[in-house]
Amino acid sequence: MTSTENQLNQILSDIERQASHSFVDRHIQRPEVPAFFVAVLYHALRSRQLPADRLHLYCVTITLMQMGLDIHERVSPGPSSGEGRMHLRPLTVLAGDYFSSLFYRTLSQAGEIDGLACLSQAICKVNEAKMELYFMRQVDPVPWQTILDLVRQVRGGLISAVSSFFCRDLDHSDPWPLLAGHLMVLDYWSKPVEGWTAGVPDHLLQNVAADTWRLAKNVRPLDVRHELLQTMQQCIAPHVHEVLVREG
Repeated sequence: MTSTENQLNQILSDIERQASHSFVDRHIQRPEVPAFFVAVLYHALRSRQLPADRLHLYCVTITLMQMGLDIHERVSPGPSSGEGRMHLRPLTVLAGDYFSSLFYRTLSQAGEIDGLACLSQAICKVNEAKMELYFMRQVDPVPWQTILDLVRQVRGGLISAVSSFFCRDLDHSDPWPLLAGHLMVLDYWSKPVEGWTAGVPDHLLQNVAADTWRLAKNVRPLDVRHELLQTMQQCIAPHVHEVLVREG
């Protein structure tokens, strides 16, 4: 097992441990730890050459926050039917709040106040994008490029924000703010998607994939770039692989 695999396994194990709560597990379905999200976040922070303990801290806490945001997405805006569903909705909200509280508590106890402030702003932007997505359902026809941009913010906004926060180089060629969102967009549509955001045109995803591959080639240092490209090849959908191979 490589050093990177060992670090990632430790991070995933810590997230699982902190996400495990008897009340949450008993009453609602706890979301799976988003392994690809963790890997992208890990590579982004490794490229900033953070100390191992600080990298671990941010990977764990940001993933817990993302899981809390994902739980909140399960809360249906429509009317509930039956007593069970009426009780499930507030429990789901509380479960999402619990995951979010772990994020705030852990970073504040670690004295990461500036990072906490940066990520709090990013959370606001993620929630704003979610609201826009919700109201976009009433727009006909749906502008897919706008939908794609909003999904990029919802799924990758936290990683983009923290990668910019830790960027000490003012060089505008830094790939991560856009690359993180691209990767999470491709991951989102590589799995079955239900509802009105399903059916994104293939050519849009292929354009994103080609841009992602070009951005990834600018990642530094070289060992992080190599590991990121391996992760992309392993985790992104087959139709995207074709684009990556062609671009490579």
